[in-house]
Amino acid sequence: MIHSRSNLSPAWHGQHASDSKRRVKALRIRCTADRLQHLQFYVCITTYNRPENLLALLHDIQRETDGRCVRVSVFDDASKHPYDNVHDFVRRNQHWMSYVRNSRAYRKEGFWRLWNSMFRAAHQETRPEFYVFLQDDVRLLPGFFTRIERIWDAIDDPRKTALNLLVDRRGCRAHWTPIEPQLIRFGDIEVARLGWLDCIFMAAPSLFNVLQWKIKPIRRDRWRQNPDLSSGVGEQISWRLYETKRSIYSPISSLVTLADCPSVMHPELRRRHPIVPTTLRLSQGVDS
Repeated sequence: MIHSRSNLSPAWHGQHASDSKRRVKALRIRCTADRLQHLQFYVCITTYNRPENLLALLHDIQRETDGRCVRVSVFDDASKHPYDNVHDFVRRNQHWMSYVRNSRAYRKEGFWRLWNSMFRAAHQETRPEFYVFLQDDVRLLPGFFTRIERIWDAIDDPRKTALNLLVDRRGCRAHWTPIEPQLIRFGDIEVARLGWLDCIFMAAPSLFNVLQWKIKPIRRDRWRQNPDLSSGVGEQISWRLYETKRSIYSPISSLVTLADCPSVMHPELRRRHPIVPTTLRLSQGVDS
C-alpha cells in the first residue's frame, strides 16, 4: 500500500482481487493467512531522495527472504525526487509491503518524529519475531536473514535486545554510553557486546518494553554548538537500553554494506570521514 500520511493513494482504486492473486502466486515471498500470525521479520526503511538505492534494497530483501514471512514498510521523509519505480514495485508487492510519504520533511532535526511514525506502524502490525530498521543507503549481504537468526539464537543472554547490523571502526570503542566493547564467543559464534546502536539494527520485541513505542522529543538546540552531531535517535535508544541494563550486540562482520552515495544528513562529514564496513577480531581488534 502507498499512503501519503493518512490518505490512500488514488493509484489503488480499481485494483482487482484476481490481479493480486496472480502476483502472490508469482512471487517467492508468500505469507499465507496462517503464517501472517507468525510474522518473522518486520522491516522498516527510511528514505529521502534516493529512489534507486531504495529499489536496490527492496530487491535485496526480496532475494533474501527465502520463504520467510516478511513485512516491509517504507517511510519517505517527503522526498523531492521521483519514486515512480519504487511505487510500481510496491504496487506489485502490496501483499507484503506498504509505503508512507510525509507531507513535509522532518530531516535530521525531526528524525525522531519519523521514527515515531515507524513505531506507530510497527505497533499496529502482527507481532514479529524480529524488527529490522534500515536506511535506503544500505545493501544486504548474502544470507542476511539467515545470519541474523543464527547469531541471535547463539547469544545466551536473557537481556539481549538489539543487534547492530553495520560493523565499522566505531564498534571498537565506547560510543554514547560508558560500555566498552567486549568480544564474546557463544559456541562457534563470535559477537561483540556494545553500549550503543546505530540506526541500522535488528531488535527483539522486548525493545518496546523499554521504549514504550516512542522516541522522546529531541531538542533543536542539540546542534547549536556542533551541526555535525547525529540525529540523536540512536543515541537516545542506546541510553535507554543502557539505563535499563539491556544488552546490545554486534556481529563480528557486517551484515550490510553501504551504497556508494553521499550522506543525506552529513554530506561533508562523511566525505571527510567515510563509514567503512569492517571486521572485528578477537585477537587483533579491527582489520586494517
